Amino acid sequence: GEFYGTISIETDQGMLIVSAAGTTQGGGRFIQISSPNGGEKLIPGTLYEITWMHGNISDILIEFSSDGGTSWQEIISGTSASTGTYYWTVPEEISDRCAIKLSDVSDPGFSSISDGFFEISLLLITIYHEPVTEAVEINAIPFDASVFSSADIDRVILYYDVTGRRIFDHELELTHQQGNDFSALLPIGVFTAMGMEYYLLASDINGNEIRTPEAGDLYSIKARVVDVVSTEPLSGGSTQNAYRMISIPLDLNNTSIVDQMSDRLPGEKSGSDWRLFRYSPGSDFAQEYPDIEGFAPGKAFWIISKTDFSLKSPGGTTVSTSDPFSINLAPGWNDIANPWMFDIFWEDIENPSGANLDVLYSYEGSWSDPGNPPQILEPWKGYAVRNMENHTVVINLQPKPINGVNKQVLRDHEVVWELTIQASAGLAVDYANRLGVRNDADVVWDIFDHVEPPPIGEYVSVSFPHYDWEQYPYAYTVDFRPPESTNSWDFDIKTNIYGEMVTINIEGIENLPEKYYVKLYDRDSKHAVDINNNTFSFVSRNDFNERHFMLVVSDRQEPELEGYESKPERFVTAMCYPNPFNPQTTIRYELSMMGKVTISVFNALGQQAQVYDAGQKDQGVHEFVFDASDFTSGIYFYRVDAGYASVVGKMLYMK
Repeated sequence: GEFYGTISIETDQGMLIVSAAGTTQGGGRFIQISSPNGGEKLIPGTLYEITWMHGNISDILIEFSSDGGTSWQEIISGTSASTGTYYWTVPEEISDRCAIKLSDVSDPGFSSISDGFFEISLLLITIYHEPVTEAVEINAIPFDASVFSSADIDRVILYYDVTGRRIFDHELELTHQQGNDFSALLPIGVFTAMGMEYYLLASDINGNEIRTPEAGDLYSIKARVVDVVSTEPLSGGSTQNAYRMISIPLDLNNTSIVDQMSDRLPGEKSGSDWRLFRYSPGSDFAQEYPDIEGFAPGKAFWIISKTDFSLKSPGGTTVSTSDPFSINLAPGWNDIANPWMFDIFWEDIENPSGANLDVLYSYEGSWSDPGNPPQILEPWKGYAVRNMENHTVVINLQPKPINGVNKQVLRDHEVVWELTIQASAGLAVDYANRLGVRNDADVVWDIFDHVEPPPIGEYVSVSFPHYDWEQYPYAYTVDFRPPESTNSWDFDIKTNIYGEMVTINIEGIENLPEKYYVKLYDRDSKHAVDINNNTFSFVSRNDFNERHFMLVVSDRQEPELEGYESKPERFVTAMCYPNPFNPQTTIRYELSMMGKVTISVFNALGQQAQVYDAGQKDQGVHEFVFDASDFTSGIYFYRVDAGYASVVGKMLYMK
């Protein structure tokens, strides 16, 4: 049946008592130590959890031996066995032959002892320090530490640096006060709005050292600031080229956007001197000041100003670098920001769920090139990223400084060829639209295709429509295909700038292999478009702000496309501005193909008043300035004749 008893084993280190308690029939009384059970290293003064398993025992006596079981000291005379645990303050008895004994209070002869010895020892040096987590900029900061060692302490040094620099070439020695206590005062003016990171290093007279926190970790001090000015001024301008994405890397004292921005933006009036917007995560619609949420770390906003200015932040607190900074990304576009006062790498983010995120975009009058996206998130700026998933995901920005190290962008050897389509209308531009062939690309979506970012203000945009794709049906700004004899790309030109010349330039045609042939078609008229010097242009109209084209690249001289005419459509369009005018007006005309242009002016009776030979003109938009200084006031007609087509317009001269 059952056996209960104690076995004494003689070893070369002395006597060790081992309990044996068990049953061969089940349901018996037993007790077994779980920890400490041999091999542990405990530090005097720390709290240690003694744990055990038991059966059919009510209360336990706990004892401690520091001499291998020769003698025992009582820790507690009785504690409930059912808890399975007891917290014990480790005594200052330095030994490597320590053991714990648990006994049944009702039968002290029934006991369990640690299977092996554990050790109680001092670390060569121990530092106890309450970290400083927040302080007011410019103010002095006191630092305190208690240092314990078996030898005399030589030095206690605080190494510090501004947040994000991490060179730690500044040091402050803590002076001995009394007992084990050391302290120092960081002078006034050293702690700035950047905040601070630091660590402590203590050494004894024997050359032993200890660092707190351990290597790889740092203490972070957040700075409470009155106000801060952005590091770079923002450019003012028009709605076509002056929108910028901004952020404030502070936890601001005021949460209201009105309180935050009061008297801190150029000019006096929102809506005329400046405008401020915020897109909620995943939303395609912007909300405008003052009906928007306030600035907060990690959030980006849109701003436009008539004049150049530097963003001034109200009072707040910098963000700690002790932990990563989490951002929720809703499905769709998200405007995000660097929460810290120093540059970080986008590549260093944690994406725990492995979510499909498109490349990072910045905006400086136009969207950045997705083929060469931003690598660095700078403070005070904003960025856009698209979450391609249909659910919210979390990313963690890492507080890792760059320290001047750039990530190397390697040449992509899988690209067979690529072209770039650039568009401009007035001051608005869209320069980063790529199409091409890759050996590892797919006909439908793949990781080399990037979604077209949303427009802002007065814009012109180029995009490749793929609303027919089963996965990620959107318009794209980059579209790569696998190698084929003939490839074609539909692309759309959109603008909300009316009556403006829109110029399209296709870059890279000259770099295609010699056998390749390029043809451009208008998908609306079903005619070819004449491109000279890889450029074509047209005038946007109030009733027609979107044009649809198709670019064909083939290794055959004339690929046949069903339903399309291989020759350009023959037309001339024209308008004049201003109208009425005095004494000059500009006649802007568009040619569908090259032609010899003559411009004639007629009076109200249909009599020719003037004729001008404009010469040979390429496809696209051209302008002619008509000066009526020698004419009388009245109605006139102009006629633009390109040889293959002509157009007549009416204008009014008012002196």
